[in-house]
Amino acid sequence: MIKKLAGCVRENKTPSIITLIFIVAEVIIECIIPFVMAMLIDSIETESISTLIAYGLSLLALAFASLYCGVMAGRCAATADCGFATNLRHDLYYAIQDFSFEDVDKFSQS
Repeated sequence: MIKKLAGCVRENKTPSIITLIFIVAEVIIECIIPFVMAMLIDSIETESISTLIAYGLSLLALAFASLYCGVMAGRCAATADCGFATNLRHDLYYAIQDFSFEDVDKFSQS
C-alpha cells in the first residue's frame, strides 16, 4: 500500500524532501534552545552584562531560525500535499476507467 501511494509523489519529490530537511532543522534548533537557556541561567551571576546580552541575542536568533524553518516546512508540505492529492485523484480516475461494465455494476453510485 505504501509503495502504491509513494508512486503518486512523482514530480513532488523535491518539496517532500525539502519539507523533511526543514522539519529536521527545526527540531534540532528546538533542542539547542534549552541548552543555550541553561548557559544563560548559569552565567547570570558570574558573567558580565555583554555576555548575557550575547546569550539573549543568540536565543532570539535561534527562535527566529526555528520559526523560519517551521513556516518553510509548512509551505513546502502544502505544495507537496496538493501535488500528491492531484496525482492520487488522477491515478484513481484512470484506474476506474479500466473497470469492466460488470465491475461497475457491483458498486453503488457513491
